[in-house]
Amino acid sequence: MGKQTTMSAAIRRQRRIRNAHRRNVPALTANVRSVLSQRLSLAGRHGSQFSGARDLYSALGYPKDDPDFLDYMARYTRQDIAGTIVDFPAEETWRDVPEVKDGREKDASTDTPFETEWRTLAKRIKLWRNFEKADKLAGVGQYAILLFGVAGDADLSTPLERVPSADSILYVRPYSEDNAEIESIEDDAGNRRFGLPKTYRVSMGTNGQKLQRIVHASRVLHIAENALENDIYGRPRLQRVFNRLMDLEKVVGGSSEATWLLIRKGFALDLAPDAEMSESDTADLEEQLDEYTHGIRRFLKTRGLTPHDLGSDVVDPTGIVDVLMSLVAATTGIPKRILMGSERGELASTQDATSWAGRIARRRTVYAETTFIDEAIRRFMSWGALPAPVSGEWSTVWQPLFEMSEAEKAQVAVNWADAFERVTNAAGQPVIGVEEFREMFTPLPAKGAPDVVATVAGVVGNSADAYSPAEMRAMITAASRILARGE
Repeated sequence: MGKQTTMSAAIRRQRRIRNAHRRNVPALTANVRSVLSQRLSLAGRHGSQFSGARDLYSALGYPKDDPDFLDYMARYTRQDIAGTIVDFPAEETWRDVPEVKDGREKDASTDTPFETEWRTLAKRIKLWRNFEKADKLAGVGQYAILLFGVAGDADLSTPLERVPSADSILYVRPYSEDNAEIESIEDDAGNRRFGLPKTYRVSMGTNGQKLQRIVHASRVLHIAENALENDIYGRPRLQRVFNRLMDLEKVVGGSSEATWLLIRKGFALDLAPDAEMSESDTADLEEQLDEYTHGIRRFLKTRGLTPHDLGSDVVDPTGIVDVLMSLVAATTGIPKRILMGSERGELASTQDATSWAGRIARRRTVYAETTFIDEAIRRFMSWGALPAPVSGEWSTVWQPLFEMSEAEKAQVAVNWADAFERVTNAAGQPVIGVEEFREMFTPLPAKGAPDVVATVAGVVGNSADAYSPAEMRAMITAASRILARGE
């Protein structure tokens, strides 16, 4: 796998340089050569210690060259935790469909032509689902693209400037870095897309039947996360933990194999000093041992032989795996309990959930909105497929990522009830009404529902009018505490 991957990467690099020569773009060729020389220089420093006298990467079996797309895809498709690292941020980001508003969130207009056309178009071409797919593919490699197909426009190599209507947009397809090779770069310094992809060579279809097309950049969205020096190449999500993923395979796979060998070590047979074994006796004993080992027989003929059980051992890699998973969690930013689902039967703590929710909220705003939603809206508007917003701007409203459980909400109500009671006793008058409390701290609707006090009073057996304000507050506090205990 390592040699095949390295060869594939080398062929791909040579193809990029050859294509650059063919298009007579010397600057791009020089840039590719410069990047390759920098990568080779950096690869030579991986794991180097004592002025190169010690090579940790070679000793530990890590690849010296930077992994390429095929290396990452192999991990993503076959290694359990690698798939979670790639998929989980994308799934959490797009788990709820956001609402695109006409105007800023607080002052947004409702049901304008912009909002209506956007919702219809997004639903028809399954835009949100394809956003999530492209997000995952971009996380495997350095980038991915989303290709928009237009009715009656078969030549994908030409710029797409206008479409008759939103109905002309037929589909959107996500493609990975491996199937959307950058064919040319915009070299006009006066163009706003200077230094960005101009055309792609897109491979479509299955492995059995491939179809290649040159696609102009105006027809695609380029998706790259964690890009630094440019907006073309991002950082694969498995890049920084690639060595740790190899360590996990060594530890887990090696422990499984060791357990298989040590759980039943076997036994030793001592031949008595006065006993003799012929070749046929030896062959018969070996056959018995094979049958015993594979469960075909449960006894041995041991005349003249004394068996000694070698016992068994259990391999426990828990400590090493825990260290490795802690490093993976710290590097990826996914809390360990969330990354593993549960740990020792414990659910993720509130602190972990809050931290993760904050990370995904930032990802939604900084990455998902700007790279996916805003760019798609601008592209649709430039094609004439989407009317401009009435307010002149739009906003994206996401569903909350972190919500308290009913027990947690009830505990909050208890704390507020205690605080209100102290303030009321000090001030000599109520600081909040029953309706306000019900609306703010209980799941009961604000209007049209039985009063909380009346409900509790009915359970007690008296009329609500029979209680003083202090008794009412006490009853509300008691009801909140009952909810907090789950009774």
